[in-house]
Amino acid sequence: MKYVYPAILYPDDGKIGVTVPDLPGRHTYGEDMADALFMAKDAIEM
Repeated sequence: MKYVYPAILYPDDGKIGVTVPDLPGRHTYGEDMADALFMAKDAIEM
C-alpha cells in the first residue's frame, strides 16, 4: 500500500527546507531541490 503526503518546500539560509504538515515534527532540508526531496522521502519513511 502506498501513502501520499504533501510536503512544503521553502528557502532556508541558502538551502531548501522541507516540512510535512500531516506528520508533526517532520522537518528536514537539502542542499538543492533534488536533495531536499530525497531527504523528505527519508524523513517520511522513518
